[in-house]
Amino acid sequence: GRGATNMLRLNAATLLLAITAGSVHAFMAPPNSAIVVPASAVRPITVPRPSPTTSFKRLKQPMQIGMVAGLPEIGAVVAAAVIPPSFGLWRSEYTVSYGYGGAMFLSGLLFLLAGATPLGTAHALVLALYGFRLNAFLLYRELTIDRFKKFVEKIEDKANTKGGRLSRVPFILSCGFLYFCMAAPLFITAQAPPSEASLFLTALAWGGFGVAAMGDLIKTEVKGKEGEDTLVTSGPFSILRHPNYTGEMLLWTSSLLAAFSTAIATGTLIADSGWLAASVLGAIGINFVLIQATTGLEKRQKEKYGDPSNPENAKYKEWIKSSWKGITFPPKDDVKKGEAAPDAKDAKA
Repeated sequence: GRGATNMLRLNAATLLLAITAGSVHAFMAPPNSAIVVPASAVRPITVPRPSPTTSFKRLKQPMQIGMVAGLPEIGAVVAAAVIPPSFGLWRSEYTVSYGYGGAMFLSGLLFLLAGATPLGTAHALVLALYGFRLNAFLLYRELTIDRFKKFVEKIEDKANTKGGRLSRVPFILSCGFLYFCMAAPLFITAQAPPSEASLFLTALAWGGFGVAAMGDLIKTEVKGKEGEDTLVTSGPFSILRHPNYTGEMLLWTSSLLAAFSTAIATGTLIADSGWLAASVLGAIGINFVLIQATTGLEKRQKEKYGDPSNPENAKYKEWIKSSWKGITFPPKDDVKKGEAAPDAKDAKA
């Protein structure tokens, strides 16, 4: 029955998190953790915080505790980015939904556990909370809203027509690479002292997180009470037509800029160029997805609510005069109606 199905999905989501967390923990576990050392033989060891030298060089410094102070093992971050989207082998859509949120949550958590500076902690915490909030929202939506259950099933059916589950591996790995690059700014801010610019940009990232979360919450609440066809114009929607997407763009762009401002302030712009390049790739990749999703949603809303026969038409016309649609791509007249690529972002319509 429906209750059993919901319980199965909840157990599966719990298993996903448990397996991922266990795999990441394995990367962080000290190699000789099974060896018991007598207390009398232990001497206090002080591990100085490294100076702002090349990030890649810092990663190679031998440390008895298994990690550089303020930085997790790079292998653990790779695992955090790749393992969650691997659950797309089970359900294709999970690569870009729970996989996305799980990768961000675990990546941020790793830096928090590694003992970052106050700036690095604030930066890592927003990524971790973003991922946790996203997955909680996705799970609630999948368990309670029939439209999204059917959405996931539709994507899975379509994916099955394109080949076996192993054919999904290249896409899963590419998503894992993107998620790793999105976490790359943390390698720069984790050990750095705060500057006015980096604190401001980190605060902007938190602001983007809040706007996106509020957008998802209000849209879900309003449509739950008034029906799926209701045009939501309250709260942040009174100013931003797509606050969930615009908020995310602000979050990830600010995360990138926080890394650049930190590298400039600490004089490591050249030394940290590798992490900065990865950060740029991550920001470009996720913003491309978000702009594409915003463009598709804006088009679908225009087709639906812009129709004079729609009872929300008058409300829609007034709304678009006083709200900002956000950043979109130029419209393509040759794209067929409703031919948007199905992914987790499209589901927010």
